[in-house]
Amino acid sequence: MIRDYGTGNSMNWTPTRTGTYLVGIHVKDKNSKEKLDEHKYVEYNVIAYNKKTIVVDAGHGGYDSGAVGPTGVKEKDVTLKVALKLGKILENNGVRVIYTRTSDNVSWPSNESQDLAARVAIANSNNTDLYVSIHTNSFNGSAHGTETYYYNGSAKGKEAAEKVQKELISSIGLYDRGIKTAGYYVLKNTISPSILVELGFIDNRNEEVLLNSDWFQQKCAEAIAKGILGTSFI
Repeated sequence: MIRDYGTGNSMNWTPTRTGTYLVGIHVKDKNSKEKLDEHKYVEYNVIAYNKKTIVVDAGHGGYDSGAVGPTGVKEKDVTLKVALKLGKILENNGVRVIYTRTSDNVSWPSNESQDLAARVAIANSNNTDLYVSIHTNSFNGSAHGTETYYYNGSAKGKEAAEKVQKELISSIGLYDRGIKTAGYYVLKNTISPSILVELGFIDNRNEEVLLNSDWFQQKCAEAIAKGILGTSFI
């Protein structure tokens, strides 16, 4: 019992842990002979935010399809689906998630340099703890595997890349291409630690099929989330 019958019309109560609570309210008129005159039950889902902020960036989008697979699967569609799944998992673990996009509509001009600058601005204006950019790779149709990039000299970026790469390989089982450094705009210009994940090669027929499947996208999202949450700074 949170509080016994009283005459006040309000009260304060602070949950002690995350989870789903069923709160019951019983109302009784002081002149009534009934045990209770009215009751109502309300379900609350409580999430304890850990005050960490992660920007989840679905690569490409809008005017920019990114790489396109042999059967027409577009990188921008795969990255968005994985990003939204990833964000949901992180939110359920108390992380504040900011997306660079949540649909195929983008708010910035159809220009690559302005596009990348807009994504970085989202991260840099929100006191971000980690920036995660989701992509699929493309090369010659036969290249395969998963790799994760970070900006050279970023210790936290390297840690996140190592953790995420390890979980991805363990979960989705593609060839381990390892972690690598790169000077990509979104890695170089974000104030926070940042990583760029190449889930697989969309121009490889076998990996295109996987990348386009919901179950594989979910496994990717779960693995990335597990890696991120396993870092020392999130």
